[in-house]
Amino acid sequence: MLKYQKHSITLGYPPLAKEEEKKLEECRDQLYAEYGKWFVKGPYGWAADVLGKEKPQFKDLEEAAGLSHLRPYYRMALDAIHAGPKGITFNLGLPETEKELLLTGPSNTGLADPGQLTAISLNQINVALLGTRPSLQGQRILILMKLLVDEIMKKFLEVHKLTESKMKELRE
Repeated sequence: MLKYQKHSITLGYPPLAKEEEKKLEECRDQLYAEYGKWFVKGPYGWAADVLGKEKPQFKDLEEAAGLSHLRPYYRMALDAIHAGPKGITFNLGLPETEKELLLTGPSNTGLADPGQLTAISLNQINVALLGTRPSLQGQRILILMKLLVDEIMKKFLEVHKLTESKMKELRE
């Protein structure tokens, strides 16, 4: 609201009416009272109390969840999206043999890591959800899902290797 009010005229929009501004401030104050002042401050403010940090960052959530070891994959995924020298020199979407190119659109290359990590993440979510109501049937489902994730990971790697070899053949 504050950013909108500050820039609305410059952007060609009318500023919020005082009554609307007051309603939003009351709503914010109500959230402060119920969840603490950091709840609405920053994108991860909702986790401030649990993490014991006033302004938690995404990496704090990773650490608390015991997933900080996956940070390199997260950073690697961001490199192609956010400006920086690494994004120019490395791109998951380019085959190893073509790193001197600049990718300018979608690519079928480099999907092994993101695909495998997605399968793992979805499985972890299912484990957490099924763990809320343990049962023998839930245990069976988890075992089957683990086997499925293993198969998915193998297939992503197979496709990755096949794609790399086909690209190498085309170059030669």
